[in-house]
Amino acid sequence: MCLSELALVWRSAGETEQAVVVAREAVAICRDTENQMRLILNLNYLGVALIGTGELAPARQTLLEVIPRAQADHVGFLLIALYYFAELLVLESHAANLPGSLERQALAVALLSCVRTQTATWQIFKDKAVQLQAQIEGTLPAELCATAIESGKSCTLEEMVNALLGAVDTE
Repeated sequence: MCLSELALVWRSAGETEQAVVVAREAVAICRDTENQMRLILNLNYLGVALIGTGELAPARQTLLEVIPRAQADHVGFLLIALYYFAELLVLESHAANLPGSLERQALAVALLSCVRTQTATWQIFKDKAVQLQAQIEGTLPAELCATAIESGKSCTLEEMVNALLGAVDTE
């Protein structure tokens, strides 16, 4: 746990390469000890560290690994993964050579809306979701944004996960 928390500190301090090294070490330890709860949390932290270094494909794979592991028994960690996935989608939408920029941003808004409305979401991630959603909303057409927000609010968590997985499977 100390290594994963240190990874977050390194990322916040702008030392993203060091964050990845420490987060990978934490994941390796958790895989060896077979502690699923800590592995899920550490995968989330590795995912966000990879996002910080701009390694978007490995970040995506790492966060995708969290979803099936967390879906049944660790909903809070699943919601963290959905928040980080929204961050990833926003960064991917800024990549000039990737099609579907608006769709990625709309999916990010739907994920953030879902994260904000789930009671199992830790308050810090609800607050972060509010901030990130506000940043994205200005870049989307109003109707698309409203639809994405409503989708995130009205979908069950399972439906939101399925929408996310369906969107990433088509890419």
